[in-house]
Amino acid sequence: MISALSSIVPSLVSLALLAPVPSLPQDLEYQQEPKVLGRDAPGLQQWVMDLECTDLDGAKRRLSAAFGEKGLVVAMRDPECPLSKKYSPRLRVLEQEAREMGFGWLYVGMDSLEAARTDRDLHKLDGDYVFDPQGLIARELSAQTSTEVFVIDAGSTLVYRGMIDDQYGLGFARIAAERHYLVDALESVSAGQTVSAGATVAQGCKLDIEGPERSARPVTYHNRISRIVQNRCQSCHRPGEAAPFALMDYRQVKKRRSMIEWAIEDGIMPPWFAEPESGPWANDCSLTDSELRDFLAWIAEDAPEGEPSQAPLERTWVDGWTIGQPDLVVTIPKPFTVPAEGVVDYQYFYAQCDLPEDRWVKAVELRTTGGEVVHHALLFLEAPKKEGGGRRNRNFQTGGETFFASYAPGQPGITFEAGTGKLLPANSWLKFQMHYTVNGTETIDETSVGFVFADEPLIEVRTSSAINDGFTIPPQTFDYEVSSEFRFPESGRLVSLFPHTHVRGVRFACELVTPDGEVQDLLSLPFYDFNWQLNYRLANPVFVTPGTKLRATAWYDNTPENPANPNPNAAVRFGEQTWEEMMIAYVNWIPSAPVVIEASSPAPEKR
Repeated sequence: MISALSSIVPSLVSLALLAPVPSLPQDLEYQQEPKVLGRDAPGLQQWVMDLECTDLDGAKRRLSAAFGEKGLVVAMRDPECPLSKKYSPRLRVLEQEAREMGFGWLYVGMDSLEAARTDRDLHKLDGDYVFDPQGLIARELSAQTSTEVFVIDAGSTLVYRGMIDDQYGLGFARIAAERHYLVDALESVSAGQTVSAGATVAQGCKLDIEGPERSARPVTYHNRISRIVQNRCQSCHRPGEAAPFALMDYRQVKKRRSMIEWAIEDGIMPPWFAEPESGPWANDCSLTDSELRDFLAWIAEDAPEGEPSQAPLERTWVDGWTIGQPDLVVTIPKPFTVPAEGVVDYQYFYAQCDLPEDRWVKAVELRTTGGEVVHHALLFLEAPKKEGGGRRNRNFQTGGETFFASYAPGQPGITFEAGTGKLLPANSWLKFQMHYTVNGTETIDETSVGFVFADEPLIEVRTSSAINDGFTIPPQTFDYEVSSEFRFPESGRLVSLFPHTHVRGVRFACELVTPDGEVQDLLSLPFYDFNWQLNYRLANPVFVTPGTKLRATAWYDNTPENPANPNPNAAVRFGEQTWEEMMIAYVNWIPSAPVVIEASSPAPEKR
């Protein structure tokens, strides 16, 4: 490790003085840890133009000529950059792996033709290699550094950009990579899945790109809008899902363009409430500034269709379980009929797992049959009161809160990070908390939960909570503030936050307070909407130390000006029904050290 660092640090010190990269969300910094970018990384999920380029023998060719059946990997090269040199042997291996998976491979050199030829021959790079002195390809991809790689799928959509892996970076060199971003992206594309980490900061020498900016192009449905709709809308707006109409093709989107214009201009859709300055969030579904601008411009131009050849690959949506076939499925004891009209109180259903022993869960998903009438569902490890349970029972083995999983429209199941998961004790009782909303048609719902088990013990993903259940919101009170805290008992990684209030909640915020008093803003919801129960998953988990506090604050509007307020003249206290209130921030975090949990005593006899 020391010898590897000594060979690159002198050159890297000079790189630390480079100007920031203006088009990336995060600046390049010396000794920067690998970092996942948000959904507004340049060019991500956009159509890539089929540019003309020149190979190292001077022959003209199109970018499309380098594509394989599954798509194309583009690797920027700078033979003089220390990090680019470091990754040369890795690229040679990855190139072969990518070709076996059905991808083409293209190296792009910008320095000089002689340098590109020397780079190809010295490092035995067999992939297609082009010389791009004017930076046409670099500008099309918004390339930034000498180690950056790009994955373009077979529909010419940029689906990944960033680092190869996390072994080498500015001021550090690991013995081996821990996260293999490029390989993960190729495997996801090959399987027809969305790339989980679509963009990372590629540390390396900053590219010096001269000439004009990326060429402008008219916005059409096929070259731009279709990709936005796929990624931001179709998880709900497709047949069988919760949204009231489908947005699966040009005709359907054009037909609803006035409704879409109103919803996206006012920020109603897609439903996302975190301030842009927070995060980035792994599940952020909001429109970027450029997506909003292009969508509104397309509508203003009377929604041109464009060339079908520029359309993205048709997205394959999973019918049924998104986590794969569960090992155990538990369904609410009896179907529930949601009436056509009126108000339905929160419903609670209890079911017991038929498990003779404790099991580790590596994936979990709640599925409903009620479609539009299921507002959200929460799952707790909690027995009915007649069995000794209660509202705030705790998991007796782990010491964690009883919250286990949630469902909201368009939300897929949860597959936990490799090597981590949740413990499901033998013969656990499950409590389903169901919030139904009427839609004019009597509907029958049978909600189920599916679990996928691991064959080996896992590091526990703990769910804790910052909860306040002792407040009273006075009648006719605006902006009433309620706070709560959770103190981390040991070091770990904070991975997600799930804030929860009822209909009087209007704002919510979460921050970290270190033992020495330093405050870090984590999540700010300037507008909290009870209609959307969202779990905010951090793209880059936050490290916490023992004694660090998660401080949550909620603000409530108990006045007639709140249109959702059922009774502004009531003093409101903690309770589980909608007309009562809650103040909870669920916290999912992973301890740094494995949690050893002894096997439970013999399971009680199933009731």
